[in-house]
Amino acid sequence: MDFNEWLERQGLGKYAATFAAHGIDEVEILGDISDTELASLGIPVGARKKILRAISQGTGAASLPATNPIPEVPVPPASPHQPEAIETSPPAGQPPVTHVPWVADYPIHETPPGAPSPPPKAKRSHKGTILVTALVVLAGLVFIGVKTSAIPGVKKRPDIADLIEETALVTKPSLQPTVGPVPNDPAPSPTVAEISLEPKTEDAPVKPLHFQLVSADVATYQDHILPLLETYCHSCHGEDKVKGSVDMLPFATAESLMAERKLWLNILEQIETEEMPTKEPLPSKEERHLMVEWLHKKLNDIDWSAIRDAGHVTIPRLTNVEYQNTIRDLLGVDLSAVASFSADGEGQSGFTTDRENLFITPAAMEKYFAAAEEAVNTIADADIKPIKIKREAEDMSSAAQPGQYSNFTGRRLTIPQTTLYDVIEFPADGEYTFVIQGLSTDGPIAGVRLRINDEVKGDIVIEGNSTEPGRLTCFVTKGTHQVAWNKENSALPPNVRKRLKRGVFLGAMAVDWMAVTGPIGNTTPKQSIILSPSSVLPPDKAASQTIYTFTQRAFRRPVENEVLSRYFSIYRKATESGMNYGQSIKMALTAVLVSPKFLFRHEFAPTENIEGEFELDQFQIASRLSYFLWHSMPDRELFSLANNGKLKDPEILRAQVRRMISDPKSRSFTTEFLGQWLGFASVGIDLIPDKKVFPAFSNTLANAMKQETILTFEHLVKSDHSLLALLDTKATFLNEPLAKLYRVEGVIGPEMRPVRLTDRPNRGGLLGMASILTATSSSTRTSPVLRGKWVLETLLGEHIPEPPADAGQLPANAGHTGKTLREELEIHRDKEGCKNCHDKIDPIGFGMENFNGIGQFRTKHKGKPIDNKGELDGFTFTGVDELKRWLKAERKEAFLRNISERMLAFALGRELKTFDEGPVLEILAALEANENRAITLLEEIVLSYPFHHQNNSPSDY
Repeated sequence: MDFNEWLERQGLGKYAATFAAHGIDEVEILGDISDTELASLGIPVGARKKILRAISQGTGAASLPATNPIPEVPVPPASPHQPEAIETSPPAGQPPVTHVPWVADYPIHETPPGAPSPPPKAKRSHKGTILVTALVVLAGLVFIGVKTSAIPGVKKRPDIADLIEETALVTKPSLQPTVGPVPNDPAPSPTVAEISLEPKTEDAPVKPLHFQLVSADVATYQDHILPLLETYCHSCHGEDKVKGSVDMLPFATAESLMAERKLWLNILEQIETEEMPTKEPLPSKEERHLMVEWLHKKLNDIDWSAIRDAGHVTIPRLTNVEYQNTIRDLLGVDLSAVASFSADGEGQSGFTTDRENLFITPAAMEKYFAAAEEAVNTIADADIKPIKIKREAEDMSSAAQPGQYSNFTGRRLTIPQTTLYDVIEFPADGEYTFVIQGLSTDGPIAGVRLRINDEVKGDIVIEGNSTEPGRLTCFVTKGTHQVAWNKENSALPPNVRKRLKRGVFLGAMAVDWMAVTGPIGNTTPKQSIILSPSSVLPPDKAASQTIYTFTQRAFRRPVENEVLSRYFSIYRKATESGMNYGQSIKMALTAVLVSPKFLFRHEFAPTENIEGEFELDQFQIASRLSYFLWHSMPDRELFSLANNGKLKDPEILRAQVRRMISDPKSRSFTTEFLGQWLGFASVGIDLIPDKKVFPAFSNTLANAMKQETILTFEHLVKSDHSLLALLDTKATFLNEPLAKLYRVEGVIGPEMRPVRLTDRPNRGGLLGMASILTATSSSTRTSPVLRGKWVLETLLGEHIPEPPADAGQLPANAGHTGKTLREELEIHRDKEGCKNCHDKIDPIGFGMENFNGIGQFRTKHKGKPIDNKGELDGFTFTGVDELKRWLKAERKEAFLRNISERMLAFALGRELKTFDEGPVLEILAALEANENRAITLLEEIVLSYPFHHQNNSPSDY
């Protein structure tokens, strides 16, 4: 059959042009493409699943191509601000470790005398296509001998790239065939309908996953259930229509239902409650009963305790947040270069920690090079004397004339073209703090911009009556540079900029003085990371010890002597070319920071013959734990426990969870998890309410809104309170701007602090937090639909189908046209196909209608009383207080299950699958036994089977 015809039969004809543009014109070619590669072509998830199922059921295996390149990526540990190497003495009763201290006076590429030879490197087959991109770009650029100039659009960096290429830091990986049936030669179908994800190796003692359906059950589905679905469901969810993004055509066998068990549990509920089908013909009572009973048995009659599957996690590339935190803890510096990285996108799990969605492009690789150089430059100079320079404005160069302003003599910047500048010598690459003292002369606020050699470094806002100087910190390279300041209105808040009028120089700034100090924190990291040569420590030996310690910390695990020797070769070749000690050691350390062993987390199997599941080693567990709770590298304590083989002990793991969550570094975890799960991360950034409608909104208020939610959850975890406190609480965290919004008196100052709520019935819990209420509103008004959908989907984990294409939407001025918002929505929801969903969504949204678009409480809108009544499942409520009671009484289990599933997916870095039901049930049982305490959730995730295991073989189930 013609390829385009095949696409049309699968309902995929609209993607024909996409496939043609990429040279895909045969089903067999499509069969050799993975889900990740389809995603890279822009094919949406539903269409991808349909393609893979159709191919696997018809023309052959839709697996990764047999020549998927795999890198060899061992990864060593690191510990913030601690130069000690990772201890590698074996635990009692275990054989000696093959990694020994390494020094430069041993011959290059040889193991020191008496050290056992390292084991041969395993050839590994890995199905994750992230390494196709990573290896072609990363290892291909510098580690396989391809110069960066060979790839179009990538700037050649001869200094570091040439040295890395010459020393062949990573051997070109072998191309191993993928285990599995040959395309177009499908494996024979089993005689018994049994889906088994049993590991293909005896090295992994894990239980197989079985969903067993005896032949009679298969016959029941084929002969009785499938015909009923075709009769009553396919007209809306089949060939001609795909309502709510639900397509039932791919479910041709009983086994296929398990791949989408959550979807089918939702279908079962709708059939059972008679919500579906909605059109004639309708199933008889007997037919409906048959479908319900069969689906109940097949979807729920499963012994989950017998199911163990770790799931497949693509080799984890560090997210941007993880990268910046790791550099911080490794070197003691915050990189400005990370701000230029492309944003990490959400994967199918809904989080940026989803490793399936993290790629490295040539452009990204160039940025990693720049970031590595910037990071190493902050610690590479051997004898840095920090500067502290102050310049009076009248002594600096400027077209502005000196004048007397308030109690000082200075210069006045009235227009952007007027610049105040001086030339300053910076002793080393690093972070410098710039301070400027001045005042706004024509208005309450003024903005100035800092440029170094005409490159914008940042903005400072000066309050008119403030005596505090403004300051900013940025990275500056070593050398003599022009430091310039000029007036910049774009530095001001939007509401101030709107008041600017032509010819009126509101916010002109009189400058008293400016100062520069730095490099910040340079000498301490340098002393602890780079050893300086001395009379008792020759340069080569100092270099070897520096490389030995730094590489293990950066790679987050012990490192083979062969690898260490290669990095030492970079140092040695640099010295031979005429570079001094500091420059040469900088080259070697920069190479470490652009290695796949640093940019990726090592989760490969220990030997090449493991295809399927395997248990992660101690250092891999240490990294999983630290990147879950800190979004950063392990510290010394975790490394020590890993080296001594103690990270399998449940009590030690529980103690580590409590220790780590008490550390300030856990703020990254709470910020990233909550912001992405609850959807408020973009408030004040991409999601900005209209200032004309909500003049009280500001960036300062937006930050306070988000901090309230983060600090509340953080307190809940550290105090080990019940997770249900998220639904209702007696106190919250406020500062003065947020307290003013909430009409809470007695809170003075910008600092967030715990405050007992006097308006607890309405305000306590997530439903009364301004971050949530703003994130679920439009820019000009509230949105009962968005809020109701948020509660059902985000908070309770229910699936709400997308609205029909012709559903339309309420206008931006809805509720301002004479009709109330509820009245206008009643008209909208009467459309065919809208009512069923709106019956569940709208009551919840209107229960929250007392809060306006930025979370201010109100009882009237446009002079009319707020109608905040609703009814759900026979429960009638009024306002958010009674809505919270409904959630706690009727949806407590759904909330606890959803937060458990969301956090497990966040920790694993992948979308949860059907086989994850077992670990989820174990987590829920532990929560019930421990009063639903928050720390229990974290502990049980860390103790769970998938957290300690990896599966090389991806599964649809």
